[in-house]
Amino acid sequence: MGKYDEVNKRLAKFLDDDLDYQARVEEVKQTVNERTPQSLTRAWRDLREKKDALKEKLSGVQLALTAYEQLVENAYEEAGITSLKFKEGGSVRLEFVPHATVLDREELRLWCVEEELTGSMTLHPGTLNALTKERLLDGKPEPPGVKAFVRTKFVLSK
Repeated sequence: MGKYDEVNKRLAKFLDDDLDYQARVEEVKQTVNERTPQSLTRAWRDLREKKDALKEKLSGVQLALTAYEQLVENAYEEAGITSLKFKEGGSVRLEFVPHATVLDREELRLWCVEEELTGSMTLHPGTLNALTKERLLDGKPEPPGVKAFVRTKFVLSK
């Protein structure tokens, strides 16, 4: 018996509202010939392992990209430039823009209330999901304005 079995009996199944994406999913599903649980699960596992390998490669690419970004920024600064054009076309330009980081959540919350920005205040999706799951397990309803659904989660064990 799963942790959420009783809760899930009361919830509708989650349906993705991105209809264009779901239409593309349906096209892929039409190409699948073997539909036994074993063949489908094996194919899913193989695709998941392929995705994980690509994600690992992408992580290495991102690491190198970040290193080059820092080197380029330093080189541009030393050269006194903010852009460089390529003979074959295109360019790389640095733009320096402000970026906010929250240091004191409570102080920011109070400022949002004072500035009448409470409609813009949101919880991180992971936090909202955790709070909702906890409430449902405790027999309480979802937080006001929230609707919980059952979403299938695949777990690959190695």
